[in-house]
Amino acid sequence: MASRLFELESEASNTKFKHGMEMNKLKLELKDSKKDFDDLKRFVAILESKLGSFIQDAKDNGIKTNIAMDDMPEITVFGSSSGSRRASILSTDNPLQMVR
Repeated sequence: MASRLFELESEASNTKFKHGMEMNKLKLELKDSKKDFDDLKRFVAILESKLGSFIQDAKDNGIKTNIAMDDMPEITVFGSSSGSRRASILSTDNPLQMVR
């Protein structure tokens, strides 16, 4: 996956997970609309993996976090035939969305 295709933008958000962990809103912008939708799925899978790695690294280094692996949000990727592409990280409170 070419990094030039994606621009990740951090924005203030009130998104919270089960234990009150706050996250920034992430905006995913596809630079090449002709690119296969599988690139978006791979990007979301990488994001999910990085979140899991962060939690595990903190645990391995004796850093206490208020989130556990079981608290990881479910990540769903969906699209439509109209060309609109969107991915959501779903939590118990509010979705953290990446929108084209």
